[in-house]
Amino acid sequence: MLVINSMQRDGAVVILLKGSLMSDRTMDVERVFLEEMRKEPRAIGFDLKDLVGLDSSGLGLFMRLRKEAVKNKIDLVFFNITESIIALFDISKLSNFITVMTEDAFRERYAG
Repeated sequence: MLVINSMQRDGAVVILLKGSLMSDRTMDVERVFLEEMRKEPRAIGFDLKDLVGLDSSGLGLFMRLRKEAVKNKIDLVFFNITESIIALFDISKLSNFITVMTEDAFRERYAG
């Protein structure tokens, strides 16, 4: 099960994922991302503190969202990532293509 919440703060959007991001929910996350992107924020941050599972479809989704963000000149940031999710990012080499920072750094830079 996956719960998706989004909130806007100043010029940034935070999307919170809670649960497991598996192939059956990637379209839902993409829909929320695209809806938020249409608001033209400076940045979209994914708060992953409550993400407990991620399959290859979820990893592929994050890569697609990164490409979409770059195309639209929006910074895409991931924060509050658990060690198990960081390990998946590293194994898949996704960590070479995404921006990871602390939640405080994200708020200071984009939503302060």
